[in-house]
Amino acid sequence: ADREHWDQTQKVFAARNLPILMGYVGDITFPALALPQLLARLDRGITRAGTSPAIELQTGIRTLARDFPSLGSFTVYIAHREGYLMRSNFRLSKLSHNADVVFSRRWVYEDVPVPTTSSPIVIDGSGKSAVQRISEAWRAEGKDWTSRAISSGFIDSIIEGEDWRSGGAPQWGTINRALRRFGGECGFRRGEWW
Repeated sequence: ADREHWDQTQKVFAARNLPILMGYVGDITFPALALPQLLARLDRGITRAGTSPAIELQTGIRTLARDFPSLGSFTVYIAHREGYLMRSNFRLSKLSHNADVVFSRRWVYEDVPVPTTSSPIVIDGSGKSAVQRISEAWRAEGKDWTSRAISSGFIDSIIEGEDWRSGGAPQWGTINRALRRFGGECGFRRGEWW
């Protein structure tokens, strides 16, 4: 890291008691503070009855953002599992805030299709083009999209440093099909897993 930016911010968060995972790209200030708080509320069961986790989190993000000073532009991805084991359905949605447009159009919420085969779902952020290029090279080597090709492309793109705004520990998360094992986030820092 240089003195122009700081690369140690957590950007991927997993609930401890529910199959929910969130991550963000863009301005770090608001999401880094709000997302852990919202996941903690869900983990403690503080929700409205009958509301899906994605809607609960989207509403919470917008509510907390109302009085946040200098809200920047960012996108939050919300992944969750419905059901369990082989009857699981995985869902992904994104909520984007664009500080540079008129107030009524600043927030955009949309569902993101989740493929049924192994492939990248979303590649986003400042290092997007580097990750796409390097992941494609890994895919071509193995002739298929595997978790190895996708994660190796992601990690290699950070190590190569093509995008000066990307750095720090590569971070990703998982949501499992198993009912009692919900998932988690992990990272890699200076050669050690954490």
